[in-house]
Amino acid sequence: PAQRRGLLCAARAWLRPGGRVLVSASGASEDINEQYAELYRKDQQLTGEYRTYCSRNSSGEVLYVTHHFAEEELQGLVEAAELNVLSLAREKEASTRRPDQAAWFLYCVAAREDAPERAAKRARPGAVATKDAPFPLLDITSPQTLEWCRSLPPPPADFAEDIFVCSYPKSGTTWAQHIVGSLILRALGGSGQGEGHVSARTPFLEVDPHWAGPGELAPSVVAGHRKIGRRMFNTHLRWEMMPKHDRARYIYICREGRDTCCSFFHHLSNQKKKAGDGVVFEGSFADFHARWLDGRIEFGRWSDHLLSWDAAAGDPRVLFLSYEEMTRDIRGCVERVARHLALPLGSSDFDELVPTFSFEHMKANRDQFQPVSVQWKDGFDFIRKGGCGDHAALYGEAELAAYAAAFRAAFPSGTPAWAPYDAGRA
Repeated sequence: PAQRRGLLCAARAWLRPGGRVLVSASGASEDINEQYAELYRKDQQLTGEYRTYCSRNSSGEVLYVTHHFAEEELQGLVEAAELNVLSLAREKEASTRRPDQAAWFLYCVAAREDAPERAAKRARPGAVATKDAPFPLLDITSPQTLEWCRSLPPPPADFAEDIFVCSYPKSGTTWAQHIVGSLILRALGGSGQGEGHVSARTPFLEVDPHWAGPGELAPSVVAGHRKIGRRMFNTHLRWEMMPKHDRARYIYICREGRDTCCSFFHHLSNQKKKAGDGVVFEGSFADFHARWLDGRIEFGRWSDHLLSWDAAAGDPRVLFLSYEEMTRDIRGCVERVARHLALPLGSSDFDELVPTFSFEHMKANRDQFQPVSVQWKDGFDFIRKGGCGDHAALYGEAELAAYAAAFRAAFPSGTPAWAPYDAGRA
């Protein structure tokens, strides 16, 4: 451990303030590879450290010693070298020396920050991918793309304001995309109904194929934006990861945590990995829930996401809505969105559009809403139920108690006013 920290400290010494380093490491893989689990156990007595083992040739001779890192272990090591972790991704790949076997690999982007900047970062709520607020990435998003998202410049002068539909996953993002896109098209003189796929109007911001380089979106994305004269995106990034400029409007959708978790479980259990060799999450709901509470599921903890976006409370560019509010009063929410975006729409426009925002309409036209940036298991219906309280079907006593404890630890004084949730029954 001392040698590892020394190596990172040496790297830090070469960096200017603000300079960045990419740290790649082998990840702890006992959960997907039994042979690694056996190696960890067998060689621990020899190496004196769990997950440190000896790589050997076919004759059994030791070639070198290797350590496989847990995500929180690598993050702690990087932070111990006084580097600020900007992102930490975990990728499942073929082992270098055992190409027929799978293993996890970790990719961490960190920056040098001297004492005043580190103190300021600690003081700011929701700091990006800290040890206490991890932010695992999907395999369709790289740390480089995350940085390009954050530094997206303002739109061209002949474009209207940018619109970002923002949320923790499974909080009503697609629903809000549909509403925003329809209102914009209506304001431009169209019908606002059934005009292509929702993602053609509001593409996923943090997807690698949607970028051509720093500050430069992919040609297909640019062409879609050019048709409507403005840039619109959907995103699951935290507030501090977002591009921020004066020509932007943000709409943040939140949803009750347990309902969100259950919907996310169904989603990742049916979403295929980029390589097509299985789904993103394989396992029980109990396992998913434990990892979700720990921040080890893609996009990190629900609570960290809410705390991050609470830093934007009071910013006139940001409108907060809740999934539950949308189910109770969809028209009222739609009118608030239109006002927030300063769209010249009236009562007759809402009379015509609001019925198309119902769950029944979206399910009947599911081909317009099923995400196209990823692939799905056969038979999966992305538009599932569209209600509240569905967590009762999956939550047992253990999950209820664990959720309540995590909720109270995250929100000792209660949730933000715009997210009126409680810990539920423990």
